[in-house]
Amino acid sequence: MKIKIERFGPIREFTYDLDKDLIITYGNNNIGKSYAMQIVYLLLKAFSGDLYEQRQFYIELLFSRHIVSNFRDKKLEGLLQDFMKAGESVKDISDIINMEVYEGLGDMLLPDFMNSCHNTFGNFERTLEQTPLIHVRHNEFAFVINLKLKKIEGTIDSEGIRLKKADSDFHKSGNERDYFDICVAEDIESSIAILYEQVQKRLAACVESIAALFDGIHFLPASRSGIYSGMNAFGAIVAELSKNRTYFTKKIEFPGISEPISDYFISLSNIKSGINEELRSYFTQIEDEVLKGKVIFDKGKNALLYKPQNMEADFEMTEVSSMVSEISPIVAFLKYILGSQKKQEKRGKSILFIEEPEAHLHPNNQIALMEIFAGLIHADVKLIMSSHSNYVFNKLNNLILGGVLDYNVYQPIVLVDSENGSTSKILPMD
Repeated sequence: MKIKIERFGPIREFTYDLDKDLIITYGNNNIGKSYAMQIVYLLLKAFSGDLYEQRQFYIELLFSRHIVSNFRDKKLEGLLQDFMKAGESVKDISDIINMEVYEGLGDMLLPDFMNSCHNTFGNFERTLEQTPLIHVRHNEFAFVINLKLKKIEGTIDSEGIRLKKADSDFHKSGNERDYFDICVAEDIESSIAILYEQVQKRLAACVESIAALFDGIHFLPASRSGIYSGMNAFGAIVAELSKNRTYFTKKIEFPGISEPISDYFISLSNIKSGINEELRSYFTQIEDEVLKGKVIFDKGKNALLYKPQNMEADFEMTEVSSMVSEISPIVAFLKYILGSQKKQEKRGKSILFIEEPEAHLHPNNQIALMEIFAGLIHADVKLIMSSHSNYVFNKLNNLILGGVLDYNVYQPIVLVDSENGSTSKILPMD
């Protein structure tokens, strides 16, 4: 699956190849690395959340409204009536069907995605003036999301659909070579139903094929420790204020918190399940080789704690070094959150977005962490990161040269600035 972002905030053009399992964007500060990660995170979240879990409900609700709407404006009825009056016996309507599919996808996807963008980017209204576009290609589906127009358009590389005149309703619609033929007789109501069935099938296939790629989407922002500690304290303050609200005579306004950061804090604050045994060897390596201690979630305090090696004491994140407090949330996600949701149907890989995983780490620890991450991609975890570190860049190169990391699953990207915005440059490898 490939996603290309155009004219969004500081980004002129940025491309992700999500078929890769380890993607790292290198670049200067304030150039758009976080923007790109957040956009893709929010888009995948929109696909993999309620849209996927309740897709059948959404599609049926959408089509009940769509059918009523189209009967009201005579859109499909007019299409079929015009076909029956015309001299042609066969008409290719593939483009019309594709338009209906992506119109339905827009109705399902865009309200939540646009709302998430408003929640995340404070200047989103100004961003819309740039006419930002998001191109998505996966399997037979290729479409463009026009955020300003709130519209999705695209193509579907699958069998075409044709209308075919028939003498009576006894002629059955079905596949013929590269087309699905819809037989149309004098009574067109049954043909309308078949048209909608074809649109519905393609729309469901589009949602399922994209959403099924990922089994959980998670975002770890930069300054992880400060955000976690600050929002923990912030929660206690809000609770105290709510008990004394009658004493306030003025409105209190709280600063906006972006959706990825809110999601991050909520995930860490709602740890309930046991340890993820499938990833034990990886988070244990980080604890033993980098942290020199264990990360523990205390349900009583509802907080992450750090227990150093050879010590009985537990320390909260405000009491430990910056290195420990920055790496502990990463360990917590691997240990408690990834794969913790029990699902009846197994989907694809967990996807973990991490901003600057090397923050506050000594070069030796940066190198050790990258070696562990290179192994983690074999455990159904897809990593998308941003970095400023040459140690990270060089270590991954050395892992490729040493045959430890397969260059086919790694995508290093350099984000380059220009007068018209930043552009991603995918580095060639052999």
